[in-house]
Amino acid sequence: MMCESFPSRLVALVAVTWTILGSKFAVAGAALRGHHSGIQEENPRLLSLSNSPLSTGGHVLDGYNTCDQFQEDVMQIFKAAGNAAIQSQKNSVCDQYSNENGSISGGKDNYNDASSANNRRLAMNTASYEGNNRIPGVNEMNLIASDGTYIFIGQGQNILVSDFDGILLANISTVPSISSSWNASTWIPITSLFVHDNILTVLSEGPTCDETDNCKRTTRAYIYQLNFKDTESPVTLLKQLDVFSSNPNAYPYTDARNIGNVTLVFISYDPRPWLWQLDRCLNDYKTLSAMEYEKAALEYLDTNVNSFAREVVNTISLGIDGTAQSCKNIIRISKEMILAASKKKSMINFLRITSFGYDTTSNSVQSDIYAIPFLASYDDPILYVTKDSTLIALPSPNGDGTTLIQYVMDGTRLIPKAIGTVEGGISSSFHIDSYNGFYRIVTSLGLVYVLEEVGSELRLVGTAEQLGQGNLVDLVGFLSDKNFLSNTKSNAGGDMSLMPRSSTLSFKPYDLSSSSFMSLMGIDDISSGKNLFVQSIENEEFVLAVSLSETNGMTVGLFQITDNGLSPVGNLANSNTVFPTTTTTSSESYWSISSEIMSNPHAFSYFPLSHKVVIPVHAYRNDNEKERFDGFLVYNVDRKKGIKYNSNVSHTMGWCLPSQSMDVDGDLITFMGDTVKRTFNTNSFGNEKLELTLRCY
Repeated sequence: MMCESFPSRLVALVAVTWTILGSKFAVAGAALRGHHSGIQEENPRLLSLSNSPLSTGGHVLDGYNTCDQFQEDVMQIFKAAGNAAIQSQKNSVCDQYSNENGSISGGKDNYNDASSANNRRLAMNTASYEGNNRIPGVNEMNLIASDGTYIFIGQGQNILVSDFDGILLANISTVPSISSSWNASTWIPITSLFVHDNILTVLSEGPTCDETDNCKRTTRAYIYQLNFKDTESPVTLLKQLDVFSSNPNAYPYTDARNIGNVTLVFISYDPRPWLWQLDRCLNDYKTLSAMEYEKAALEYLDTNVNSFAREVVNTISLGIDGTAQSCKNIIRISKEMILAASKKKSMINFLRITSFGYDTTSNSVQSDIYAIPFLASYDDPILYVTKDSTLIALPSPNGDGTTLIQYVMDGTRLIPKAIGTVEGGISSSFHIDSYNGFYRIVTSLGLVYVLEEVGSELRLVGTAEQLGQGNLVDLVGFLSDKNFLSNTKSNAGGDMSLMPRSSTLSFKPYDLSSSSFMSLMGIDDISSGKNLFVQSIENEEFVLAVSLSETNGMTVGLFQITDNGLSPVGNLANSNTVFPTTTTTSSESYWSISSEIMSNPHAFSYFPLSHKVVIPVHAYRNDNEKERFDGFLVYNVDRKKGIKYNSNVSHTMGWCLPSQSMDVDGDLITFMGDTVKRTFNTNSFGNEKLELTLRCY
């Protein structure tokens, strides 16, 4: 039932509930099924091994007894992939050479922006100074951190430390000492900071080159002791760790999580650059005939494959202390992977996991190394990390399936527990949820899975098929045991466009047979899937949605979660209140608005004590770009009246700081551009402002 106070131009709510009486019932093109036994026989959703990056047997989780066994498997897959590459391009003419006829493709050569995969997501609110993390107690990568008393900012290769009154307490350089040779160089900028119990952990990543111009890409960690009673040395370096280092072209993806004093670093290592030595159009090969090239390339492969494999094994198994580790924690390469490589379907990648933590009792670092082989894909691995376990979703090369591996955590140890597969890809960690011992997963095809750990298997115990027939799920969120929220994209005529519809699927943790299906007509001024942000607030009793439109600015709405779906609360709040559109006989003048929340959910803040929403925006007039606003819009949230504009905080435009905000004792701390500001009294913003002396440079 649509609330009368909501403008019908923007929102129309249609709540339709069906009672599912049997084990199968078709609802708007969706078949909902729930079973507790015989699920694979009646509804075989587990993929065949030919489509799975790993065998699904629990023996795969056992790892290698020796590193020699690991090297032998790497050598086998290199031989298969190398031979496939040679055969596929031996008849190529270099003037017409393309990647399709060259080295094995698949995967990404560019570095991934971790936050971009998480736009259009449903986030859960956490403490007011910890950032907008997905799981309470699990910190995600961020250049801004706080312990509630001090602010820590990573800028370039420096750590800036300030109190909330703007006093700069420390400016620490992480630049390592290097040779005086002009050939040697280092630029390892900070990528994330984590703070816990007076221990500051800093991650950095970048290229390092020695005097011989031998360059590697290095991920490094710095562990600092914090003691602000010592005014001379409030921050002391305890340890510097080289987490990972390899060929700069073999290093496409890095992510990290922090849980208490334990930090997990996930790096996708791509050893494909060695295949470039078999490129048909290298100077050594391009003048040869097809038979001559095949003979020369096979000889090169046979001569060097063992050293290539040894290099990969050494890279994967090297610990943070520089010593070789056991290969027991490396999941086995399956026969299916070698077969796929021999058919030139894909090449192997490895997800290397480094777990470390500083033990203040022994003044030492505890660490462990893990690795998972997977077939190269254009999609990165997806991480779902809680305080107790880690679920890793590995996409198949053609996107038709995903392999799931579950680890349970014991300090810095990750214990492989279970493995399974689902049909379709998983776009972000917000397509995954755990509840009462069950994993709930939504794939890109609109398939909902509920899985339970049974022995070494993640066993399917419930499904809902094709929510929105023929569509791809774009935004996903689970709300306790009641609702599932999604947006879908239509694939009509090959063009992807966002349908103005959301769906809620209400079900018990595992029994989908008693589900009900509702549809919610969404905000119809949304023209693409990149301009909608959704977050649950108030203990998952409400959902707050933010949309952006080229001509209608930013719209913020509050929805209450009910047994019948989502019900709008009060009026929508539109940025036209702050940036009005004016129309003349000759033209229309409006403000074009963008916000970082669409690509970085850490930019969004909801403060439950003051019931304030803080959103960074950048606005300029379409007819005069010099007239612009950079800063934050602040809204009041009323559970009965909805959303109302409060005030704004302006900043100067710059590129040093990510846009974020914190609430400290009722005051608002905002970060944007080159400045950090503190605005006093969150109940009446705009009266008194203090710009912190802190600057990034």
